[in-house]
Amino acid sequence: MEFSRKFLRVTALVLMVLMIMPSMPTFAATFKDVPSTHWAYSYIEEMGKLGFINGYNDGTFKPKGTLTYLETMQLLSKLLNMTDSEVKASKDKYSGLVAELKVPTWAQEAVMKCLYRGVITESDLRKAASLDMIRVGTNKRVGRLDISIYMAKAMELEDEANSKPFVSLTFKDLLSIKSEYHKLLYVLIEAGVLNANGTGNGYFEPSSPLLREQMAKMMSAAYNYLQKGPQTPGTPQTPSGDTELIVGTISAINKLGSNTFITVKAKSGSEAAYLIDTSTSVRLDGKLTTVTSLFEGQTVEVTIKKGTSNAINVEAETLETKITGTIKSVSPVTNKITVEYEENKTTKTAELIVVNNADITLDGTDARLIDLNKGDKVVLEIENNNVVEIEATAMSGEIEGVIVDLESEVVSRETIYYITVEKTKGSKVEYELDEDVTIRRDGRRAKFEDLRPGDEVVLELEYGLVVEVDAEVVERKIKGVISAISTRLNSGTEITIRNKETDKEESYSLAKDAKIEVDEKTGNITNLNVGYYVVAIIGSDEILDLEADTRGAESMIRGTITDVNKRRSEVDLEVISSDLSQYRYGDDITIEITDDTYIAGNYDIDDLRKNWELLVFGYFDGYKLIVTEINIR
Repeated sequence: MEFSRKFLRVTALVLMVLMIMPSMPTFAATFKDVPSTHWAYSYIEEMGKLGFINGYNDGTFKPKGTLTYLETMQLLSKLLNMTDSEVKASKDKYSGLVAELKVPTWAQEAVMKCLYRGVITESDLRKAASLDMIRVGTNKRVGRLDISIYMAKAMELEDEANSKPFVSLTFKDLLSIKSEYHKLLYVLIEAGVLNANGTGNGYFEPSSPLLREQMAKMMSAAYNYLQKGPQTPGTPQTPSGDTELIVGTISAINKLGSNTFITVKAKSGSEAAYLIDTSTSVRLDGKLTTVTSLFEGQTVEVTIKKGTSNAINVEAETLETKITGTIKSVSPVTNKITVEYEENKTTKTAELIVVNNADITLDGTDARLIDLNKGDKVVLEIENNNVVEIEATAMSGEIEGVIVDLESEVVSRETIYYITVEKTKGSKVEYELDEDVTIRRDGRRAKFEDLRPGDEVVLELEYGLVVEVDAEVVERKIKGVISAISTRLNSGTEITIRNKETDKEESYSLAKDAKIEVDEKTGNITNLNVGYYVVAIIGSDEILDLEADTRGAESMIRGTITDVNKRRSEVDLEVISSDLSQYRYGDDITIEITDDTYIAGNYDIDDLRKNWELLVFGYFDGYKLIVTEINIR
């Protein structure tokens, strides 16, 4: 009979523990602060008698105490059972390192053993030293996650962990644990070293320190696991030579009376059917369940009796998928939804159950199953054929919003029109217009070309197509100065206005029937020019009405003269106040005095002096201030 390496190692370990003294002082197996009523009494008693754990000089164990890094190495080294030659090799290789990092004498051998067997790496030890974790008297402690990973390595569980195609942990704080450690934690749970429920409240708490009483239980479980040999929970105790493991994906499920046959497509590509009856253990994400939790597409591990198709154990993981399609029918009474979707260029139909607490939104807002209709577009999140999330876009009924885009395309000589509407902030949906669509704008019949971004609309939809558009122009008034006018062939006229309120340039198309007045007289586009002050009525993105003043908007600047350049006819001012937003207190500006500039008091530029205070009147032409009058204060 061939024994496993782990069994031989543990047998030798027991003999060694009985023959030698531990490397740290040991005391009576029973500690005076651990009564028989203590929850961890049996573990502490067992490990104390074996010499795995030790107490203190006063006869106490301090079960609520926490572990230092070196104490952890000392405990885990007891699980390694290294030969004399291995111990010597570890010292030859790492004695220089532990001396360099000033590891205390009592812990050096344990640290070197852990380094030699790969429980920790040189990088781990150096990091611990940099974090002040190996100094005598340090108050730094090791977290639950680090101790768990070190223990898994000490138990040589890495190969077993890596052999698992998938694992499922249910800790509430799983996101705080790196995924590379999940399989090691899973096999520790299987071995009974860790609890699947974490600290008892569903959390693993990876950074919290481990108590000495907790470590005693983990050491006891690890020792007993190694002594008995590994067993997977839920797997019948059948000799490994009598079983076979198949890893693959469920491709079909067939029921026959109380029996179920699942067809599994293995990684090699071969397919075979296996019988699941009342004696088969079925687990989903590590939890005991029934055959009803199995679905096509799931990844499974099936343990069968060799030479048969009888499944002893089935381990499955939750099947998560997402499909995008169109609702064919919906039944709120039975919580069923039927969706048509495309997969590999093939149209498919799926009838699915919607769980009671499914997260459902319609057009970006919370909704219920009863709010959904035939023809609505949906994105479904599915777990094991159950819909857990629905993101729906209404394709029938009324849609209210604001036009953000208008497009068209020619397909087979037919023009198709599209309108994109923002229904709620950030929720934009594009709809196709029916060829017989009815369009109204401000209550009058209109064409698609008459619509504009910014229009408020109500769309009437039937099975995804817009059959009616009722648009309203949203009007607003702006004031400012014309800074640019451009006319392009086939695209009309665009006027750029520097908005007096925002001090930003804004460009708008001039509506075909826009009303234009210049100096209170009816005019047209040819009468407009850069620098004119305007009051404009904006409808969506068009100018509907424009009143212009050829002199611009008269403004005032109050300032102090800092320099006079008679040759250039320019005066430098330090601004005290201004009604032009671009000029502020303390700004240095230069104004130009022309023949048209009137200086009150019969002064001219030759009379102006530094530090005089001026009131300057003029208008901004879109580029500079045109000075019309100066008063000296």
